[in-house]
Amino acid sequence: MRGKAERVYFFLAGTASLLAFLLIVLGSVVRATGSGLGCPDWPTCYGRLFPPLEFHALLEYSHRSVAALLIFATTAAALTGLLLRRRLPVSPWPAWAALGAMVGEAALGAVVVATELDPLLVSVHLALSLLILALLLKAALDGRALSLEHRAGKASPGAARLALTLPAALFLLLVSGAYVRAAGATLAFLDWPLMGGRLLPDLSRAGAGAQFLHRLLALLVFLYLLGATARLRRLGAPRPALLLSAAGLATYLLQALAGGAVILLRMPPAAVVAHVALATTTWTLVVAAALLAGPLSTPGDLAFARAPEPEAGEA
Repeated sequence: MRGKAERVYFFLAGTASLLAFLLIVLGSVVRATGSGLGCPDWPTCYGRLFPPLEFHALLEYSHRSVAALLIFATTAAALTGLLLRRRLPVSPWPAWAALGAMVGEAALGAVVVATELDPLLVSVHLALSLLILALLLKAALDGRALSLEHRAGKASPGAARLALTLPAALFLLLVSGAYVRAAGATLAFLDWPLMGGRLLPDLSRAGAGAQFLHRLLALLVFLYLLGATARLRRLGAPRPALLLSAAGLATYLLQALAGGAVILLRMPPAAVVAHVALATTTWTLVVAAALLAGPLSTPGDLAFARAPEPEAGEA
């Protein structure tokens, strides 16, 4: 029974993680095609339950539909974790935290539409999406990893602490990228990797400061990921964490090249979507590496892990 309870909970958490990933990528499709206001009202579309048969409206409505499925899957995971809490080796708190963040994100989404895609609010919206994906990945990976006792006994605390800094660095970069896109600063410089033919560009033009900061962060984060990935191996991080970190570094390079293509090709939708999809993949891999790199269990996790098994006949 214990194994069946775990499979149900972690299947739901894994499904929610996949939907969260898809939602971010689909959001990039909506933005790249200019469909953010395809449904000018919320939660209806042109005052109706179903959208008109128009490209932008259908695309925005699809984005909202995936968001609804994500909320459903996360709610199911959270409730399942609560009902089966005595049969699970971990606490379902990540699913509940993700559900709470979704409520805030949905409310913010309505404000974003009402303010006609304010750059700062768009950035905060993406930040919440990334946090939700990270929480759901924790919920899903807790079931794929070794038991809490084994993780605590075998993992390197130094590797765990270092691995946790990788998502933090990448988080800043991704949020800054969302701001650059929403503020219309993507083409502040029309060349890449230089900026106006210079390493230190003229920052007086519109959007130049935001674009320069984003590119500077991209370089710093790459160097940090490169050095940290090498150090994780020396610190004895588990092999799955090392493989995920290395894969994250590879997809980071690919998304950087896609970012260059966005500029050099003047923002074709395919390049924009590829850039976001690869960046989200990098986020997923780096977060997963951090989760598997060391003893990341919380006091709540440990309390659940030590909870007594239900007696025979107990509900």
